[in-house]
Amino acid sequence: MSNTRLPEMLTLDVRSAFEKTLAFHLGDEKSHECVSRLLDRYGSFSTVFSGSEEEICRVGGVNMNTALLIKLMAYIHARRVVERFNTKKVYTELELREFV
Repeated sequence: MSNTRLPEMLTLDVRSAFEKTLAFHLGDEKSHECVSRLLDRYGSFSTVFSGSEEEICRVGGVNMNTALLIKLMAYIHARRVVERFNTKKVYTELELREFV
């Protein structure tokens, strides 16, 4: 994986960020292939994240460790959303679109 610094990673689209995160576990080429297979099967990241570990493992090249990493990413994102909305702030439509 290239030496992408955090500020650069924060500007990545969802697919690239997902691939770069999996690359720490699988390597660059395998992470790209894995994400492609997951999206081919599930159609969206939301659907991938909502699958069980066992369902995710049915995708070729995904073992239980990879499935658990994917579920951990989904959990961290969900916690971020809950914590961000667990305030008394009124959000604009533009701010809400970040989470859709």
